[in-house]
Amino acid sequence: MKKSKTECYNFFVLVERVRNILNSILGGKKNPCLVIGVSGGPDSICLLDMLYRLKFDLVIAHFDHQIRENSSSDRDFVAKTAEKYGLLISSEDADIPTRAERWKTGIEETARESRHQFLFDVAKKEGADAVVTAHHADDQVETILMHLLRGSGTQGITGMQKLALTAYSDKVPLVRPLLTTWRSEILAYCDANDLDYVIDKSNRDTNYLRNRVRHELIPKLEEYNPKIRQTLLRMSENLSVEKNFTDRFVDDRISNLQAVVSEESFIFKLIDYFKMDEALQRLVIKRVLEKKFSDHIDISHSTILKIRDFFSGEFQSTYIPIGRKIRLIRDRKMGIITTDPVGISKVLWPSIENEVKIGAIPFSFRLNDYWELNIVRVDSGIDLEIVKKTSPFTAYINEKKIKTPLKIRNWYPGDRFSPIGMGGKYIKLSDFWINNKIPKIARESWPLILSKENIIWVPGLQVADCVKITQETDSILKMTVSRT
Repeated sequence: MKKSKTECYNFFVLVERVRNILNSILGGKKNPCLVIGVSGGPDSICLLDMLYRLKFDLVIAHFDHQIRENSSSDRDFVAKTAEKYGLLISSEDADIPTRAERWKTGIEETARESRHQFLFDVAKKEGADAVVTAHHADDQVETILMHLLRGSGTQGITGMQKLALTAYSDKVPLVRPLLTTWRSEILAYCDANDLDYVIDKSNRDTNYLRNRVRHELIPKLEEYNPKIRQTLLRMSENLSVEKNFTDRFVDDRISNLQAVVSEESFIFKLIDYFKMDEALQRLVIKRVLEKKFSDHIDISHSTILKIRDFFSGEFQSTYIPIGRKIRLIRDRKMGIITTDPVGISKVLWPSIENEVKIGAIPFSFRLNDYWELNIVRVDSGIDLEIVKKTSPFTAYINEKKIKTPLKIRNWYPGDRFSPIGMGGKYIKLSDFWINNKIPKIARESWPLILSKENIIWVPGLQVADCVKITQETDSILKMTVSRT
């Protein structure tokens, strides 16, 4: 059937809209490589056809969630589609229901996280400039309503962004060029261009929140406002502009925290954080989650409050999980949000993996990639007031009270320690850790200095009572554990 001029014009506008969005995001780069997520549904097939017409360098990525019995047929359909266009395809399957049970997360959250991880793995392998998905205006409206139902703040109301850097890559962006295109326009494009696609029957299953919003809530809201979709989308776009301004302001305040930012972690000074107004404290937490951890957590108001309360000391524990991957750590002066607690613990605290004998003095030894131990002899007659004010990572030891060779090792279950101030009484090291609020993740590899089998110093904390120096001490060892 011959298309009308109006139809042709409309499709030209849609395709040019996608071209302009991608060109503005990618800086007009010639022949950029895009990884496009293709499920086989009309949305992704429409976007694939548009990008193919625009002559982008494409790699098709298909993820089989194995939620439906016949999901493999979708994979076969996408493979045939890739062959038709002459494009490379990468595919992966995963038993999402089983994975969700293991991760203790919902089906939808597990599917989204698994799919995104796959898409960015493909992008890394192919050296792609961006990952592109076919989320459209109706998806945006549904997302906004879902976030409102969950109690999200401004981030939820603004919905998805056309351009986003995710937790999966700080270099390759996620681009959604159809966010202002309605599902009806997509279906019309597919029909007019004789594009085959598959229909996912699970999209009718109202056991999933998104489907209940789509098939039950939105039709009900349309009884009150027939243009509720357009209203919500316009509201989202307006708030997005305002949020961009707020984000720049908050980013400036975050820089004042002297934060250390890596791919896996955000570390900041608690004293500077709590100098801020409480509203700004919440905005900082929200902004950090949005920029670095949004794919691992639902950024709700309750989550933001829980994180702030944790860093303020409302929680007795100094180490807690938030979601499946994120961990919060409170270390005296520092607050840490991380997806790599083991890696970050080596930076924050001294650690050692194997027992080491201490040789002749002076002695120097690297504990790990970030910390080292140094031992030297110092003159007797040192001012005891200076000793009292010394950093807990420096110890003065009465050399005549120790037996050589000394050794360094980590904690063994059953270890006991007699710190200064307890009059020679012993305390279980496990209780000592708790009393001094040392996070669990740091305890097992924390270095201990021993004379024979007696712990004489716990670096960063205290010296044993039996080796403390006095005015009469005439042979002193100075031990220092420092970050390099």
